[in-house]
Amino acid sequence: MNKIFQEKNRILKEFAHLCHENSIWYSMDNLSLLSIYSNEDWNGQTDHHDVMMSFESYEKLKALAPHRLIDSTMHSEYYSPQNKFVDDNQDLYKEQPFININLIIPTKVKNIKKYISHCTKMRSSVAYFSSWTETNITKFSNKIKMAKFLKLFFKPINYKDIANILYSEDYEGFIVTENPITKKAIRKWLANLSFDVQKETINDIEVYTINEYDQYLKNLYGIEYRNLRANSLPYFHKNIIEMAYEEEQSEDN
Repeated sequence: MNKIFQEKNRILKEFAHLCHENSIWYSMDNLSLLSIYSNEDWNGQTDHHDVMMSFESYEKLKALAPHRLIDSTMHSEYYSPQNKFVDDNQDLYKEQPFININLIIPTKVKNIKKYISHCTKMRSSVAYFSSWTETNITKFSNKIKMAKFLKLFFKPINYKDIANILYSEDYEGFIVTENPITKKAIRKWLANLSFDVQKETINDIEVYTINEYDQYLKNLYGIEYRNLRANSLPYFHKNIIEMAYEEEQSEDN
């Protein structure tokens, strides 16, 4: 268990406090959301937390605490479209806890088709893996090499590009972004969203979740999500960018 895992709840507490004190909207997302409503211990199996924010709430947080955020519009060596809340946004390869920030965008089906198109998925993958240096995970190692080559031909995509692709004033629903983008991205679709939230707790930390969590979690993990078995993930983060098999983590620490 490294520093990233050990301090994931500490950084979540800081994030939640900052948002609460400044009326910034957010909800827990992905496995962090599942861990609240599951009968299994998902919180003990992941090394970071995920949240969702509106584009406007992210920009408000960015203006308030730019030193605590990292995205590809802020750092010349960070290409990933995955925005993050961190301790130190200057050192990409420092072992530090982080929170993945996904964006919830009002959109329509036509725009989603462009979002999951081959070109957009390729730009997302190239951007995601271009900042990696090395890993002992073979499938990722090959993608790192390919991304560094393809970056010569594909312009990396950032969160503002993604928002521009998806956003529609005459929206038909909402989608929560994922990085890198895959064909499964449509699972994060919500036909209706009130933006009303409810208070919950993770390790005695008060956090917020969308009222529509039940349908959202069914979309992501199936109708039996509450009883989905919590399996240990085979690899963990070395830093805010790179992942490795747990064995390498143990050797390094």
